[in-house]
Amino acid sequence: SVGSGSLTSTLTDRFQGAFGTDSSQTQDGLVLGGQAGFNVQKCNTVFGVEADLTWTDLNSSRGYGPFSAGLLNGATDHIDRGTNWLGSVRTRTGVVVGDLFLYATGGLALADFKTTGTRTLLNGTSAQLFQLDHTTFGWVAGVGTEYAINDKISLTGSALYYDFGTRHTNADANIGSFAQRDFDERNTLWVTRMGVNIKLGDRAVAHEPVK
Repeated sequence: SVGSGSLTSTLTDRFQGAFGTDSSQTQDGLVLGGQAGFNVQKCNTVFGVEADLTWTDLNSSRGYGPFSAGLLNGATDHIDRGTNWLGSVRTRTGVVVGDLFLYATGGLALADFKTTGTRTLLNGTSAQLFQLDHTTFGWVAGVGTEYAINDKISLTGSALYYDFGTRHTNADANIGSFAQRDFDERNTLWVTRMGVNIKLGDRAVAHEPVK
């Protein structure tokens, strides 16, 4: 399957005070992956399970000026964050109307998120402030359609929302007061995609199968 995604990441630096200092970034990009699953059909109702793994290029970089987040005058920070892959295991439930399958889907999601902070001083030298790199679990839900071209091949399209909640973490860093920082991270994604499914096995029911 191939499509597009939009990742919104918010990083709260709890060191800055009771309310923290938030930095939010949104990045759009390409998603490319594959899926496998099975369906059980009774009359025109279908229940199925699907697992997918998706590569993404949802990575963004943002600079923060000399007066943000309590920086020393003239110093600048960059925060790079994103994910290169995500996956899910979902149930699918819907109805078949002729050759068209309409369904809702939801389940468990996971992705690997990486966040790196870098500081550049007035003299041009740079140093890494911190790095967060971890696999996070969340949930995913959405809707989709699948159109059976014949007994074996169908075209599919879906729109999915991923929510990985808020993760509290800390990082060891390399510059002065940044030696230890506490962060709250929140990541959400929208993914829309289209693909081709190939059904294995023989058709066991009179209604058009979707996989």
